Amino acid sequence: MPEGVPYVRKPAGPLPRDADGAYFIDRNGKVFEHVLEYLRDGLAALPSTAVELRQLAREAQYYGLDELASSCLCPLPALAAMCEAGVTVASLVALTPEQRQRLYEQKGISVVGAVQAEAEAALRQGVAAFELTEPGLRSLVTAGQTRDTVRRLDAAAATRLGLCADDARKVGEGDAGLELRRGLAQHHAPDHPMKLSEAGVRLLAAGGLKLADVRKLDGAAALLLGLSADDARKVVWESEAGVALRQGLERMELSEAGLSALAVQGLTLADVRGMDAAAAARLGLSADDARKVAAGPPGTEFVFERVDNSVADNGKFDQAGVIHHISTEGKTTAWVNSHEAGRVVVACSGPKDSAALGQIVSKFDSMPGRSQMDLSSTRGIGWMRVDLGEARQLAVNHYALRNDIEGAYGTPLHWELQGADVADGPWTTLRRHDNDASIEEKTHFVAAWPVEQAAPFRFIRIINHGTCQHGQNYLGCAGMELYGTLLED
Repeated sequence: MPEGVPYVRKPAGPLPRDADGAYFIDRNGKVFEHVLEYLRDGLAALPSTAVELRQLAREAQYYGLDELASSCLCPLPALAAMCEAGVTVASLVALTPEQRQRLYEQKGISVVGAVQAEAEAALRQGVAAFELTEPGLRSLVTAGQTRDTVRRLDAAAATRLGLCADDARKVGEGDAGLELRRGLAQHHAPDHPMKLSEAGVRLLAAGGLKLADVRKLDGAAALLLGLSADDARKVVWESEAGVALRQGLERMELSEAGLSALAVQGLTLADVRGMDAAAAARLGLSADDARKVAAGPPGTEFVFERVDNSVADNGKFDQAGVIHHISTEGKTTAWVNSHEAGRVVVACSGPKDSAALGQIVSKFDSMPGRSQMDLSSTRGIGWMRVDLGEARQLAVNHYALRNDIEGAYGTPLHWELQGADVADGPWTTLRRHDNDASIEEKTHFVAAWPVEQAAPFRFIRIINHGTCQHGQNYLGCAGMELYGTLLED
């Protein structure tokens, strides 16, 4: 008792003491004699009224006496004792509710019968989601179980109570198993071709997995859990990785069998995009699906039009480029700086000020004044990079660069345009410039070049590999625009 007692409405804690050190218990004294009798002898003569039975049940729960509480809520043992010899708890359970009610009336114990019926109804309602058999339910009633005690049973304990193997397994899965089954039912409905087998569901429940865990499984992990190849395929099909892969490959218009074969291998979108027809065929894809995989998903074409230097000292890019597309959400909204809006991420080896970085993807004629500073002049090896985002890749076929505000301070002569799938590389050279004076020494002068490179990349950067037009190791640039085939998931 000094450590406290469990109670549903407040946490256990030390019992208060009076001045003499005696423990003070402020509980219902009317039914406490039944509690004492149970503590002395392990059994108690239960009260004869429904009100007192409910009061005693509350007291028993307060003191942590689960068996006594169960007897109050489902008092079949007490009911059997009130009947003539030969009437057992099992025989009472075997009766229909109508037969029990007639017995209660014959024996004048209608109050106990009403409480028992109420407890049984509550139990049935509490475990209805388990879909137990009628004999299984009757075994739980016979054992004086409540909804809460049943949900704490494991399969072995349920078996000892007389439940069949299937009922014991359902009870043993508990609330976590029920939640998992309900979640799986939403994604693998009975009429869905991806419905899991009962054996697969049992294995997932036995592993203690939650729905969130299942949705993170790849094909290898599903097979390690013991799922059949068919169930593993179905699990991966509805997993987060599987959904992302299907959405990313949607424009390829692959067959369901082809998509499933790719998903179960745990492949990412980048893996599939780098696959040739032979590799796709080895994974079991049909000739048509393999051809589509090798061709890659269709992208949006951004065709280079022109460089507009018609406005003196304020060169600007055209509106046909990828950066402009992202900055206007496909020309459906007003232009915003895509770096400042978080649609792309700019980085460079020079200044790290976010406002300065945003100038790489800026549109000078959209902003008043000429307050822009040189954004990426750096000593030594300088670079500036645009991250198009996790959901985009660009196969560049043209690009344009804009000179900085100085117009003559760090105009590049030697640099490369490079692409990569991750921020740290490895980098692929898309075009190399050696002693290229195309960018004139004028404020914000714009020049453009074609690119012969078909591979799509998420990261695009320029990096200098020599001195600028004034002979110093600077990379002076205040803008980039890109063209080509944009792949968007």
